[in-house]
Order: sequence, then structure tokens, then C-alpha cells
Amino acid sequence: MNSTLLSFWEGNGSIMLPGDINLRWKDYREIVQPDKASFWVMLGSLLLFIIWIVFITYYMSRVVGPIVAFLLTRLAHLKGYDVEISVGSFSISLLAGKIMFRDFRCMSQNFLFCCNDGWVVFSYWNYIPVAHVYKSNISRLHISLNGLQLHVYNRLSKYRTLARFFGLEKLFASVKEEVDINKERRYTYVSAEEELEWHKSCDNLWSLIGYIRFDVSSGRLIAGNALLPSMVVCSFENYASEISLKEYGKGEDIALLSIVGSTENVRISLVQCNHFTKKKPLNFNGRCDQPPRTMGGGFAIVQTAHLNFFYSQSIPGFVKKGQQSATENLPVWESVWRFDKNTIFSYGPWADAQRVQLYEFFFPPEYRDSEVTIMPKEGERRILLSHDMRISLWNDAVIDIWFMREDELNALHLRVKQGSSLDLKMPWVTTEKGFETVLRCCFLFVESSTSLAYPKFFQCETFRLTLNVFYPRVFNGHQLWKYAVKINKGRLWIVWDHKRFFADLMNEWVSDSIVDLFKFIPYTWEFEVNAMDNFEITLLLNDHNWIDVSTSLSAENHLAAIIGKNMTVSFALHVLEFCPRTITTLYEVSAYHGLALRAWLPSESPFYSVVHSLLKYASSQTKNSSAELQDWVELWRTEKISLLFEYTHHPLYSDQPSDLPLNNTKTAAKEHSTPMTLSPDQLLIEIDISNSDIVLVGLIIRLIIDLKNNYFGLNDELTDVGRCKSGSTSSPLYGNVIWDECERYRPLSLRLCLRVGKIRGLCLVQNLSVNSSTSEFKVLLFFSHIF
Repeated sequence: MNSTLLSFWEGNGSIMLPGDINLRWKDYREIVQPDKASFWVMLGSLLLFIIWIVFITYYMSRVVGPIVAFLLTRLAHLKGYDVEISVGSFSISLLAGKIMFRDFRCMSQNFLFCCNDGWVVFSYWNYIPVAHVYKSNISRLHISLNGLQLHVYNRLSKYRTLARFFGLEKLFASVKEEVDINKERRYTYVSAEEELEWHKSCDNLWSLIGYIRFDVSSGRLIAGNALLPSMVVCSFENYASEISLKEYGKGEDIALLSIVGSTENVRISLVQCNHFTKKKPLNFNGRCDQPPRTMGGGFAIVQTAHLNFFYSQSIPGFVKKGQQSATENLPVWESVWRFDKNTIFSYGPWADAQRVQLYEFFFPPEYRDSEVTIMPKEGERRILLSHDMRISLWNDAVIDIWFMREDELNALHLRVKQGSSLDLKMPWVTTEKGFETVLRCCFLFVESSTSLAYPKFFQCETFRLTLNVFYPRVFNGHQLWKYAVKINKGRLWIVWDHKRFFADLMNEWVSDSIVDLFKFIPYTWEFEVNAMDNFEITLLLNDHNWIDVSTSLSAENHLAAIIGKNMTVSFALHVLEFCPRTITTLYEVSAYHGLALRAWLPSESPFYSVVHSLLKYASSQTKNSSAELQDWVELWRTEKISLLFEYTHHPLYSDQPSDLPLNNTKTAAKEHSTPMTLSPDQLLIEIDISNSDIVLVGLIIRLIIDLKNNYFGLNDELTDVGRCKSGSTSSPLYGNVIWDECERYRPLSLRLCLRVGKIRGLCLVQNLSVNSSTSEFKVLLFFSHIF
């Protein structure tokens, strides 16, 4: 046995099994003969095989990519689309049903579509019953993209249409005209067999696909170019959606297209264009300054951590009888957007100016009357009439209005609770009277503050806004904007600095607007504000307007509040003439049901003990349940107050630099050196107060004096007590005096008409009787009417 085991070992110590073939070099010399050509053929074939395997594995897709791009470009040109397509690499796996590509680019005269890489999987092995084509929850088609970017930088088709209308089509003679994809797709006549065949083809396609899964790991949508100072950029991550076709049993439509998706880290911002900054166009006269606030590149308009959306659209069918109705059997076209955590909306005068420039570039005004939309008739395909969009907040959100005063950043902040929503209806057809856009907002538990030293401004439980905008067919026809605001349980804190704050906000909003007759459109803004279920207006009446801004109920602050059940405010802004000399606005304010004037005094005030002791021991005719009012003292009560303000002012117009030579721009207008030489603005105030009960105490005189000084006198600028104690000085709020524009200091002519109904004035005095536990009162004044 030992000899048998040793036979498996060779002299070099290697093991040799019985089935092995042991060939030595002398045995190979007959097979491998380098001097023969067959050896080199075999070696070359082996090397070519290795190179081919490496090429197929790593480089074949890069060769196929340009070929596929060439074929796609030729196909697009045959269809009439002037696009150029390039593909870095392209590969197909028939076994897995997968198509993979890299560095895909599609560029035209209007847009650029890029994708770093992606793949398409068709799961042909999944079984989908044909009978459940619209109810299947199985997907055979899955599209996944990475690094998606769509940049829209032009709309040559729109400008070509305008040039053709004005007889300037020669400007686009060198530009190839593309196929207009927005043409109406209608059939002059469709037979029942053709319609049935079309439905059958659609059913077969979706029975093959099931539903489509579409994913994007990261993407950006950009609109803008080097001719504009800013571009709007929308970035998102982890986009996932499902595209399906559902049954639609109502009406004449075929089916309902549904897209359900979600995405994360959504950000829509305005980003300045570097090419525009380096070389500004000579004929550009818009606003191109720096944004008021930038974080992470650009002025962020919308930010949210998570967004869900639902999109539904009818697949239009054919009109079977008569004409498509504009009120009945409407096709479905709607979208729902649900914003989740960390949602912030930002806007302001700078952002609005950039929006106007972007809108005017991509949707240039046509300066002609709109054509009436012809409704489809029998045998023609139906059209979509309007799009309904709804934005819902599933978590608390913040709305900020940013603007600049001098070189200081200011903001108006609004915080709203979850459950707030916004509905927008955008018409897609034009009638004889034009079209109407409807906006409805409902904000819950609104808290508003400003960037002033005293931040508190407004609170309410429910804020509802309805906006109806009527656009006529005539391009420069009169537009009507109707605003209807309903506020539940609103509270308002007012200091005179708020007037300057909002005046500066509106001045910056309209500062860069150019007065141009060519762009002038007459309009009317109608406002109607209703405050329901109690309202409260708080005034700060400290001596010399020294205020503790840390909190309202402070030991340093004296407050007065006007409360009531209901209040309505209505006015209309009419701009019907181009550059009118004067504009008259009528404001109507009516407050009713339980109106009262109350005062709050800090416990350290010398008036506190006197007033509260008088009211505490007063008889039942003057008690106002101060315990329920939380130390608030009621001084005046009435049932209705009506106010009428008629304000006639002279608007200010900014002088834009002229293109004419200086010697041709002389004007004969008289320049005023002092404001007293100007004709004054007119203000008429009519106040009508119904029957009133007044508690006459010395505190009323003190409040009237402080009201006059803090809101209509020299102390209208507040001073923070805390900053004065720390030794810091506050910068002037209104800014420096503008010496060269005396029109800003035009005098005001005021007329006041006061009508008061029956008044019963009660004067409390201390009863010196030892055994008496109440204060005496007596009627001090009693008037039937005061004019």
C-alpha cells in the first residue's frame, strides 16, 4: 500500500491523482510550434476575443449611445421638431427587460433637457388580466432617473406668432419653425368605428403596462436666460410617483389620468444670473438689484421638507350631440398639493418685480383682443375648461414678506396652523365677456408680527380671503378685482410706526414701476373686510410713547382697547385714468353689537388703585365685572359706530430717465420750493355714534392726551424702554428728510363731522360715609344728540 501511495507523488513533491494528465514540455513541443502560422493565428484570436469581451462589457454602450442619439434626432426632424439629442452611453438587457443610458441631452431653441443617468425596466413577466385594465395594482414599466434638469430659456413660437400678427415675420426668417404642439387636436368627423378602435388601442396599451412607476433621485427645473436678471429654480429630491389610468363613468370622457407622487427637500428660489450681471443689456430698464435676503443661493420663495401631490385629468372624448357645455358635464382637471413639515413661503417687492419680468418674457403681452374660444361640436374632441388647484398645509407654516428700508432688512411674518388651505381656479377658455380667476384662502390661527421694535401686530382664529378677478377680452379693458376678507376673533395691535412700516413696504413695491401709457390698464380694486365673533383693537398710550416691547401687559405700558362683536370695512380703489392729478377714495367703517372702550393699567400706576377701588365698590349700574375683564376697565359702551372717510390725494409719479437729448427734455412745469405752495390733500371724516354710556374719570382725559401725542403728534415714534436703559440709541425709523421732493410733504386739509346720539355720563365719587360699602354715582351729563 505504501508503494501505491508513493506512486502519486513526483520527485518535486507535487501530488498526482490518477485522473490527471501529466504533460511535460517535450510533449508540448509537437503541439506548440512558434515557427508555424497557426500558432500566431490562435494567439491573435485569443487576444481579439479578450478585447471583444472587454469592449462589449465596458465600451459597447458608449458606441451605441451616439448611434441611438443620431437615430432619435433624425426621427425628431422627420416629425418636424428642431431638436438635437446626444446620448453618452446606451445599453439593453433583453433578459432583464432593462434599458440603461447615461449623459442624455435634448436641446432645442426653447429648452434644454439633461439627465445624468437612468434606466427603464419593462417587467414583461408580470401577468395583468385584461378584464381589470383600469383596476390593476401591478406595474410593468418602471422609469428611474438621476440628475434630471429641465431648463426653459425661450418661447420662440410665441414671439413668432406676435411677429406674424404685426407683420414682422422676417425677423424669424432664419429660424426654423417647429411643430406647434398646442394646436387643437379635434376631428372634423369621427365615426363610431374609429372611436371604438381608438378606445381599444388605448385599453391594449394600458393592459400591457398596468401603471407606470416614475422616480427621480434629484432634479432641477429652471426658467430664465441671460437677458433676465434672475432665474426661477425649483430643486427637489427623492421624487416618486405612480401614473395610472382609471375608469371614468361620468359624461363623455374616455378615462381619468391619475398621478400620485411625493418628493422631499423642495425649494423654489430666485437666483441671479451671472451672465446678466457681467453684461447687462442696454435696453433693460427693470429692477436688477440684489435680493433682500439670500440663504443657500438665491431668494427662496417656497421651502418644504416633504410634499405630496395628486393630479387628475380627464382623457377627453368626443362630443356626441350638440355642443360641449361650459356649465354641465365638465371634464376633470385638478391637482392637490400637500405641504408637510418645515414649510416656509417668502415673498416681497423684489421677488414680485422678478416675477413680473419672468412672466412678461415667457408670456409677452399681445396688445390685441383675445379670441373667443370656440366650443367643440358634435364629432369633435372635447377640451379642458379650467384647472382647479388646491394647496393644503398638513403642518404649521410660515409666510414672510421681506423688503428693504434704507439699508435695513425688514419683514412681515405670518404663522399659520395646520389645516390651512388655498384654492385656485384658473380658466382655460375665453368667453365673450372674458374670463374670471377665483382664489380662496383659509388660514387657521394666524399670528402676525413685524420686524419693528414692537413686534406684535395681528392675531385671529380664522382668516378667509376670496379674490375674484375679471379680465375682459380687450387687452387694455377695465379689470375688476374683488377682495372679500372674513376674520373670526381677530385682535390688532396698532402703533404709529406700523403706518410708516406699511407705507415703506408699498413705496418699495411701486417704486420701480414705470408710468407708461402703452402698458396702462384701468382697474378697480374693491375691498370688503368683515370681522366677526368679537374683535379687539389695542392702542398703546404711554407717556411720550415710551414702550416696553417685551410684552404688552407690562408694568411700563398703558393700553386702551376697542372691542365689539362685528365690524365691516369697505372701500374701492379706482384707477380709471392715466396719471390722474388726484385720486378720491371712499372708506366706510361700521362697527356694531357690544362696542366698548376699555383701558388696562399696570399695578404700579398711580391710577390703578383709584380707578379699581371706585369700580369695585360702585353700584350695579356702573359695575363692568372687572374680574372677568382681567383688570380691564370699561369706560365707554355703545351699540354702533359708523365712520366715513373721503380722501382725495395727489399721487406721486417717478421721473424716469429719458432717451432724448437734454436740450429736448425741457419742461414747463412749475417747480415748488416749499410744501405750503402746493394744493393740499383733502380728508373728510364723518363719525356717527349711537347712544352711549360713559364712565367719567380723570383717566379718560389722560388717555385722550396720550392718543393725540402718540398717534397724531410729535411723539408718534415709539422708544423702547429696554434699549434706553442699556444705553443704546435707536436709528430713525422714517429715515432722512428728502429735501428735493417737497411733494412728499404736501399739506392736508381736514374736515370733521361728529354726530353722537344720547349720552349718559356717570361720574364716580368716593362715599365718605363710614357704614357705606359702595361708591356713589350721579348723572353728570345727559344729552339727546350732539352734532
